[in-house]
Amino acid sequence: MQKFRKIARVAGFAFASGLLLSTAALAAPTNLGFETTDSTGWTGGGFGPYGATDTYGAFGTADAPTPEGAYFGYVQAADQGVYTTLSQTFDLTAGQQITGYAGFRANDFYTPVGPSDPVEYNDNGYVSVNGSNLIYWDVATVGNFQISGWQAFTFTAPSDGAYTLQIGAENTGDGNFSSGTVLDGVAILSAPVPEPAGWAIMLLGVAGVGAALRRRASVSQIQA
Repeated sequence: MQKFRKIARVAGFAFASGLLLSTAALAAPTNLGFETTDSTGWTGGGFGPYGATDTYGAFGTADAPTPEGAYFGYVQAADQGVYTTLSQTFDLTAGQQITGYAGFRANDFYTPVGPSDPVEYNDNGYVSVNGSNLIYWDVATVGNFQISGWQAFTFTAPSDGAYTLQIGAENTGDGNFSSGTVLDGVAILSAPVPEPAGWAIMLLGVAGVGAALRRRASVSQIQA
């Protein structure tokens, strides 16, 4: 029985430690909804403008209201072939999630306007975690001078580590009619807590280990 109590204490300590680690990880993210009205906590890259705004094209209007608060983040493409980016890195434990909303403003045209203008200005944008795209857009799929609307995304950390959320936008064909990507409502969620059935299985497992130890102790006494 004493060994069983010890196992239970160890299991409880491990679970409590996990909760503490999750809480500590949640304290690091900064300005996830851009309600500071700037890009505090985020890192910009490339040559185009980036930051926080309350309107960007149709985003932030009645056609595409902001998912959270009044402001949201944005990046706008500039030089051809160079992404304008905005990113933030989070220290996550396995099972934690990054969620949010993103969208693309296709401010160019994909279909050539005539034989004298054969270049297809297929600007593109993305939202990614550690370089892997969660969502990718381009003018061809969104439509000439259209917006994608806000799209929800979710990323689940497969293991403990650092994960960088990034949005980007790039001009294709020229540096004019710059398209852009927007971001809002980012949240870092804790790993899911086991359901009651899961707790029951865990407790049964601990009880089974305790029973096995008691049987082993009984056999040892008989053999002695």
